[in-house]
Amino acid sequence: ESSIAYTTLFLLPQTFPALISMFYLTTLPINQMHLDKLNPLVIVRLLKKHIIYIIPLITILLFHFIIGPVAIGVILLIIFLYSKYVSKNILKTISYISLILLIMVLLSNLIGNFDLTNREEANYFGLTLFKKFELLANWYGYGFIILFLLNVYIFFKENLKPYKIIAITTLVILSISLLPIAYFLKYFVLAHYFLVVLLSYTIHFIIRNFSPFTKTFLLSWLIFAFFIVFYTNQLSFKSPFYFNGNYSQLSKGEIDAAQWLTMRYNKLDTLIISDPGTQYIIEGLSGINSQGGAYMNTPTRNTLNNINWESDPKKISKELTSIKDNLAGDNLNTNKRLFVVGGRYFAWQRLPLNWKNSSYYNIWRPQTIDPTDYSYINFLSSNFKVVYQNDELIIFEL
Repeated sequence: ESSIAYTTLFLLPQTFPALISMFYLTTLPINQMHLDKLNPLVIVRLLKKHIIYIIPLITILLFHFIIGPVAIGVILLIIFLYSKYVSKNILKTISYISLILLIMVLLSNLIGNFDLTNREEANYFGLTLFKKFELLANWYGYGFIILFLLNVYIFFKENLKPYKIIAITTLVILSISLLPIAYFLKYFVLAHYFLVVLLSYTIHFIIRNFSPFTKTFLLSWLIFAFFIVFYTNQLSFKSPFYFNGNYSQLSKGEIDAAQWLTMRYNKLDTLIISDPGTQYIIEGLSGINSQGGAYMNTPTRNTLNNINWESDPKKISKELTSIKDNLAGDNLNTNKRLFVVGGRYFAWQRLPLNWKNSSYYNIWRPQTIDPTDYSYINFLSSNFKVVYQNDELIIFEL
């Protein structure tokens, strides 16, 4: 998956508990848990005997209060489906219900999207059904659609219990992920593990009765096709961050500047001021505070917008010294302020106003200083104290 929020080993707060959940499921001794004899006393004994399996559940929950509960719910669902209380007929009924649920969710997308929060970043993921399918096609190739449709046929033919359990789990999490509600697509960090297993079984089901030669040919073709999909995804994942021969969200110049700041300034009485992307990088590397980092508040964004190419040094100084970090102590609001100007800052200032006021659109890739920006840098240098400078950024002390 070539979108950061869904990429398996890009360990964000939502992807990490999903990964832990999968490790948990692969080690859970379901066959030793005597699920056919569940009652309060047996449950207590199970908890004592398998206490080591309780700790990861707490960890999963604490890592992400939205993904965590659903991940635990998925684990409990699988345990329940494996229990002997669920006969073949009940399992078949549940499988049909899960398929109907997915169809109803897909149809509900035709009504429109619903926002449960005013958080801009969450609402950004309120995608249309077409856009959701476009993401899936980009991640898995258009063959994914064919495999999924073939799986619907297998769904009615295959009675193998592990397959049915995986199919039910996949359909349930997909239904949650595809609900027309902002942010719910994030639940796909759980769904894709089961979806991949389901589609892999689809391939096995189709070719299992073929001759060895035909199997080898088809699998070789699939591997080649999947390699192209993988190559395309990794390229689209990395290419936006290509800078000076490296794929990175930060540059050598920014690292050098942050190290210099760490040695020269007290973290407790210094405030960094710059565009959100620069603040995010410099604060993260140096430990010196900024107003909100990448999630700078609207008043600070308006302040920076007001001084864009401002020619009055007193106004610039007044505006920048008015910036306060409400989450920090008063000492950070009254002492040293460092104004960091570089390629990111000028690139951010050239964005449309609605993008500059957005917490989602930032300059995430390192930037070189445009030659047209040096005249303003020279103006700032003649009116403010330059404390550090390299090819990528200049730091002024106010």
